[in-house]
Amino acid sequence: MKIVFVVLDFKNRAGLERILTDRMNYMADVWGWDVWLIAIFQDDSIDCPYDISEKVHVEKLGESYYVADGVKSYRKKVLKWLRWSKKVQNRLDDCLERIKPDVVSDSVYTNHIFRTGKHAKYVFESHIDNKALVDGSNFGGLGTIVKRYKYRQREKEADAVVCLTKGDSENWKYAKRVEVIPNFTNILPQKDCDVDSKRVISVGRLCKQKGFDVLVRAWKLVAEKHPDWRLDIFGDDFYGGKEDVVGEIDRLDLSGQVTIHPACRNIADEYSKRSIFVLPSRWEGFGLVLLEAMKCGLACISADCRFGPRGIITDNPLCKQKNDTARGPEMFDAGILVPVEAETAMADAICYLIEHPDERKRMGANAMERAKCYDKDVVMQKWKDLYESLS
Repeated sequence: MKIVFVVLDFKNRAGLERILTDRMNYMADVWGWDVWLIAIFQDDSIDCPYDISEKVHVEKLGESYYVADGVKSYRKKVLKWLRWSKKVQNRLDDCLERIKPDVVSDSVYTNHIFRTGKHAKYVFESHIDNKALVDGSNFGGLGTIVKRYKYRQREKEADAVVCLTKGDSENWKYAKRVEVIPNFTNILPQKDCDVDSKRVISVGRLCKQKGFDVLVRAWKLVAEKHPDWRLDIFGDDFYGGKEDVVGEIDRLDLSGQVTIHPACRNIADEYSKRSIFVLPSRWEGFGLVLLEAMKCGLACISADCRFGPRGIITDNPLCKQKNDTARGPEMFDAGILVPVEAETAMADAICYLIEHPDERKRMGANAMERAKCYDKDVVMQKWKDLYESLS
């Protein structure tokens, strides 16, 4: 089978890039499929963040308005943006016509309608939840309306929409077919985590979605009770988000307790040096770093955001999201859930695990066992069944 994955760019050390790399490598190396990656914005000067198999073909179109002028510039130059969009669409169509794939799997979060040609089956992958995907635009209110309309068109045109959780699957009301296929992780714990370490870790892109500002405010409460503990945040700047997090650290005078590190290639080694993991996200499509931390045996705390963390930590059904920040932590065998944007509840959960080292150890062991539910071979078989059913 010949399959093409289309993305805007493939340069960030983030969850989408990680899971697509793992899947493409598996398809090419294990199944022997003819696998292609098309990165619309990227050019040859930008390397891919993870090690892609030599059997995977990579096409970089290098057509980026973000790199050239920036979104704000194009808000004032609509005609120029439309010409750019048309040019990108034509180059993409020409590329697909040359490759002639059986399936095109689309992870392009942009608002032009995606076209796959006459013969290829079209799979639309949603790596964030439906509401976050269709709401908001760099081009203001009218842009949001257009974006929502075009995403709905793509949803209707797709031969299948694939999302990461059962909760999100209920929001794709116009799709011909909706499949739920979770992520997996190839991360390999190099050693047992240090349950006696007085360090907490959080991982993700430095942007509003990931909620690091909430975590920093929670840490102010933690530091008052446990000044000898430290918080380490690993992640790269995402369109200026780092400045906001650093500003919150400085405002709360936490520079001695909170450290921001760049994203690293061997995150498993960093997990092993800590005893607690925290995911403070406002929303997630899945929460791959949570699964990574659990596989490495860390006791985990997560915001109960749409839609992934609750399903990863527990078998309980999807939480009915509430705007109730007074709701306290919910304790499970494999982790703790706290309300979204509730720094007091998050601080309480962190302090609980700090003050109960035996519970940290027990919860970390249960988390490692729970992570086995997301076995790579089982998840990849779901993808194979889907692709083969479309051909």
